Amino acid sequence: MKKERWKESEVRSFPSEHDQFERKSGRLVKDDKAFRESLAKALSAMANSHGGHIVLGVANDGSIDGVPNVIKGRQSTREWLEQIIPNLLEYPLQDFRVHEAEPDISTSIPSDKVVIVIDVGDSPLAPHQDIFTRIYFHRVGSHSEPAPHRYLDLLRSREKYPNQKVAHTWLNFVIRPFLAKLEPEQKRLNDLTLSWNYQTHELGGIRCFYVRADALTPNQMQFLESYPEIKLEMEEHDRLVNDLAYEVARLAESIQLSNTFKDVYAQSMSEESLNAVRRKIAARADSPNREQLLQSLFGSMSDKERMKLLAQHIVNAQGELDDSKMVAPLWNLVRREFMTVMEDDFVIPDNKAREKAHLALYTNVTNLIAMLEQTRNDLARKHGEVWEDETLSPTSEW
Repeated sequence: MKKERWKESEVRSFPSEHDQFERKSGRLVKDDKAFRESLAKALSAMANSHGGHIVLGVANDGSIDGVPNVIKGRQSTREWLEQIIPNLLEYPLQDFRVHEAEPDISTSIPSDKVVIVIDVGDSPLAPHQDIFTRIYFHRVGSHSEPAPHRYLDLLRSREKYPNQKVAHTWLNFVIRPFLAKLEPEQKRLNDLTLSWNYQTHELGGIRCFYVRADALTPNQMQFLESYPEIKLEMEEHDRLVNDLAYEVARLAESIQLSNTFKDVYAQSMSEESLNAVRRKIAARADSPNREQLLQSLFGSMSDKERMKLLAQHIVNAQGELDDSKMVAPLWNLVRREFMTVMEDDFVIPDNKAREKAHLALYTNVTNLIAMLEQTRNDLARKHGEVWEDETLSPTSEW
């Protein structure tokens, strides 16, 4: 899938070896003939293998050396590539896009250099042969290899794909439920409203996709195999969900170990505090003794479980609880004191780690939504389909 823009940080995060990505050092551009031959081979392989991305100005070890930002006099390298790329293949390549990666604030790109990303689509004109060697290439792992005859026969005989029927299915039973899962996640993360549970260590309303055949429908897997960038981003989503859950759990442990929490907890369990709770729940019970009162607030929880529950509320930045919640009279009384635990020097480093994981997941979810919306728009426009068939009611898997 082609993108509107690429950032340096995204380019740096590309896997070192992948069938959809290929890096080429900027040094190669110095030899015009060798560069054109190398680029033609990579373009042929990508166009014949469902598309991919060619990065110019990044060495195989991931170091950035860049390519000149102008070439052949005053012409920008990006414009020059847009002119030469179609004619490096037979049939001429049409489905591609050339980007200059946007530098990071602390960029590693040398001055007067740029990093180029060439998006190559799954060409409907495939197979394409390299004009220099007259060989049809395809991707085998992270390498471009000559395509066998049977592979070329399949390319020549394949139905134009996806057709309208497939596009309709993807729009309504893949993209639509994916977005229905992600949009509430984005809102929850943006509002900083976590619902972490200390017993399950799960984040309420934020779940993994589990990108594998036994967890997704055949249509969803078919879609993700056709859009590997989205698949990679979803796999990253699942990793980041687990990272955030881990950091939240660590933060909850730090809270319980902090002196501030221990002091506030002891204060909340004092007779003075419990007497204030008694006055709030006078309608719930007639002057309960200490054990009866704690039973009404925490049920049969042990002292350790009570602390875990209160740490959970701190982690979730829980506001005032509804009176129907058992622990509400106590929490609402001392909530502000408990929230000061987040300012404890012992807690601050783990809270910063949690914030970092939170931001990483929010960024991922936002990117995923943008990628899915762009794909939805492309499919709808290309096949004359509406985004959502309102006569259908697809249910979300999550």
